[in-house]
Amino acid sequence: MDEPREPDPMPEELATGRVAPRWTQVVEDMHATAEEYAEDGWDTVTLHPGDATVLPGGTDEGRAGLDVLVPGEEFERLTAVVDDRTFDSADVFRTTEGGVVFLLAVLTDADGEVAVFVPAYYEVTEAKTLRSTATDGTVTTHVRQLRNERRVEFDLEAPELLLPGGEE
Repeated sequence: MDEPREPDPMPEELATGRVAPRWTQVVEDMHATAEEYAEDGWDTVTLHPGDATVLPGGTDEGRAGLDVLVPGEEFERLTAVVDDRTFDSADVFRTTEGGVVFLLAVLTDADGEVAVFVPAYYEVTEAKTLRSTATDGTVTTHVRQLRNERRVEFDLEAPELLLPGGEE
């Protein structure tokens, strides 16, 4: 199991008293949940994003969905664990506070007993854009490191789970 670490500070534009405590709670909940999985014998990967952005699509790179930027060492661990695995299930826990959607996606490979924990956040005003990125009923979460040379992508087949209040 990953070692718990202090939550990364939120980006300056979100680091206000009204939202920073919620982000800290999301990260603490992530670690508690990951610990439960680990106690049941699962290999867990917890991520600590420095930024999360809704990608509307139509860019030169053609990516759309949720872009999650993680530290290089976490990205390397993630790529080592997800290689040749099929993540066949996802649970998403979310809340909205102060105009920000906070979420924790728990992506699992039940056969290999591997769980990846991806916390993220975005402004409520971006919800329609995120919903519009759904292709064939899925929204993609792109996890990457700063160098952006490689990405790990997870497709969520229930985009409403990422939206405030489960909006469709």
